[in-house]
Amino acid sequence: GGYVGGAVAGGARGTGAYDGVGIAPNRGLALSYYDKACELGTAFCETPGALRAIPQKRQACGPEDMQACAELGLALAVPASPEFNFEEAVALLEQSCLSGLLEACSDASETIARHRAQGDPDWSPRFVTVAERACENEDLNACNTLARAYTDGGWAQPNPVRAATLLNMLCDEGNVTACKSEQQFSGVVAEARMAVANEDYLPPVDADKPTTVPQ
Repeated sequence: GGYVGGAVAGGARGTGAYDGVGIAPNRGLALSYYDKACELGTAFCETPGALRAIPQKRQACGPEDMQACAELGLALAVPASPEFNFEEAVALLEQSCLSGLLEACSDASETIARHRAQGDPDWSPRFVTVAERACENEDLNACNTLARAYTDGGWAQPNPVRAATLLNMLCDEGNVTACKSEQQFSGVVAEARMAVANEDYLPPVDADKPTTVPQ
């Protein structure tokens, strides 16, 4: 209790000093509070690094340095930071993604998924755009999330062909759950494969044929 409480109290003092609650804003004092909070628990460990990075990355961010824009987006996406700004963070990560920084596509999709609900009409299309790019860059977590979305709806409209294609690829990568999920599309879309028979495989019984085994 005291361990976590100490971290939370330290983080609260850091935010108060940063925002000037009860005292004049004091960035240096705030950073020292956040550093101490991190020593006591993990909740605020990303905050001091993010706050230290923001001024430099904001100055450097631009068409000539989209990497700085991506790093600024990540710094603004830290929830425990007083500079947390979801919409600006995602916009920066999207811009970086679309400029060709494919790692930013993963960061953008993860940030949207963390802070917005599936099916949100404002965010679902944006999620799909960056998640598809992340998946193309072999981010298997993004591919898996998309496969579920195209199967069940949520972030995307159900799309059996795309779902089966992604599940097929994930199965080949060793995702056993994807192999099982792919079966629901077998015989429905060409991309879905039948399960490979092994010693545990029992073929389905044809109700129109006798089930007795000839002696």
